[in-house]
Amino acid sequence: MKKRLLSLFLGMVMLLGVFLVSCSSKTDEDAINEIVNSASEDSISLVLMMPKEEGTTDEAAKAVSDALSEITKSKYKINLVVRYVSEDEYYEKLEANLAKMQECVDNDEYWYEIDEDNEDETRAEETVLDEYGIPTTKYPVAADFQADVFYFGGYERYLEYINNGWLYGMKAQLTGEAMLITDYVSPLLLEGIKVNTVPYAIPNNHTIGQYTYMLINKEVADKYYYSSSLTDFQNVTSLTVARFLADCKVEGLVPINGTMDDYLLMLANYWNISPTDPYTYTQAFSLVGEYIKDIHAQSITDGIQQFTKLLSSSEYVSALRTVEEFYLADYFGKGTNYGITFVTGDASLPDTLDHDKYYSVVVRYPVANNEDVYTNLLGVSNMSQSPSRAMRIVTLLNTDAEFRNLLQYGIQNVNYELTEDGLVHRLNNEYMMDIAKTGNMFLAYPDVENGYAADAWEYGKKQNQEAVLSKTVGFTFKANLAEDEKIDESLLFTMRTLNNNALKAFKACTTIEAFDAKISELQRQNDSDFSKFINTSYKLKNKNDTQSPATVYQNWAIQNGYVVVEKPAEEDDKDG
Repeated sequence: MKKRLLSLFLGMVMLLGVFLVSCSSKTDEDAINEIVNSASEDSISLVLMMPKEEGTTDEAAKAVSDALSEITKSKYKINLVVRYVSEDEYYEKLEANLAKMQECVDNDEYWYEIDEDNEDETRAEETVLDEYGIPTTKYPVAADFQADVFYFGGYERYLEYINNGWLYGMKAQLTGEAMLITDYVSPLLLEGIKVNTVPYAIPNNHTIGQYTYMLINKEVADKYYYSSSLTDFQNVTSLTVARFLADCKVEGLVPINGTMDDYLLMLANYWNISPTDPYTYTQAFSLVGEYIKDIHAQSITDGIQQFTKLLSSSEYVSALRTVEEFYLADYFGKGTNYGITFVTGDASLPDTLDHDKYYSVVVRYPVANNEDVYTNLLGVSNMSQSPSRAMRIVTLLNTDAEFRNLLQYGIQNVNYELTEDGLVHRLNNEYMMDIAKTGNMFLAYPDVENGYAADAWEYGKKQNQEAVLSKTVGFTFKANLAEDEKIDESLLFTMRTLNNNALKAFKACTTIEAFDAKISELQRQNDSDFSKFINTSYKLKNKNDTQSPATVYQNWAIQNGYVVVEKPAEEDDKDG
């Protein structure tokens, strides 16, 4: 094999001058390495496993698989076999295949053809004559249980597959041959998918999260000259907002169409625990959390979730006092004629509003959470004959529109056609796939018939540029607690009681003076349980004992590289 490669290399070097004309940005060494690497790769068969929707016929699925394979053969000498499995049987089949591949690896067995006469045991490439008598590459037969690239989803399943050793760590690939993916997939998704700084899958690129908009009564805003200071409304407790709400009250409107509880959620990232599940955190009002100083900077890449006693923050107390003033002034209520209200939606929402009635400003940007990051993933089997070459299939599904649309919609003018506007019109239901599961959604032709507007991807790209990465993405208590670790549930009960009593006390106040007195009382409170709750090292050194939820989160942040723990300096060599 080495002699065959050397002969091929010498022949290709003669063409190097021509090659460099079309690749002028490459150095001679880069070009030679590319020729050698490409020539040295044997033909290979890889399997892509995908769930199919009801109605997809075997005949249509095979036609698409063959068409995809023609592309990968010409590009990479890869015979791609797509194995379609019904959604109700998909995970059972996928996991059985991965387990079988792992069993083969553990037993030093091969499910692909090898040449034991070669030092590296790679299969000697063969050729056969095609129907026209022309020599063509012969590809090995893919094993029935082979799964080199596959769709899957869910955070717990992601961690399970990593722990099983089934997923290929892609860190090196994303800085090498598959780097193109980083230009096509949201950096938030690629950051959020990392475990211990390593990505083990690629999230299918899609529109992240939703905005929270404040809708502002245009008639009142224009009458009292607020239209020139709309950005002030992004701070929901600003003096501008307070004045506007007072003017709405004068005009006979419901100032705020909503509740005090809803309004409080705009002030901070709260740290609270569900009353029904001691291992699920919520965003309900809490005395612990992180005050939102800047709605643009709430990503974990800007720093992890903070556990502060919010009443020790003068900025938060000032904002909370303003909300209390709104409450005492009876600004909260329900009605169709209001000053402001809050709505959630995507980047297209402002363009759909009645602009004669409302102005809109963003008060919370889209947040990439666990659902955004882990719901639809493409993974590569760690047991694949060549994980690095399997990554090329993942790269195509994220960067190549022709390849990605072929897997999604089937054969053009057979399964679907494109309208003059470039939209999909299905000709039949013989090949049906879920657009969220088959790769980068922004590369798919818009399928208006299935609810995707013609301009959906343009809005989605804008939205992803403004999104932030949740400070709890990739974190759950269930996944990040060892079997012998427990949270101090009595501590959770105590804190829930403190939180609920504080909110009830604020609502029970009849004057702002009474509110100020209550705040002072809570600020003076030196509760030991409170201190444990916000202490990120509570029981940190004894994992067999109970600990605070803040400790579990802190450990996760350290493990995933969001917190750098400096190692103690080594003592100088006294003998040296």
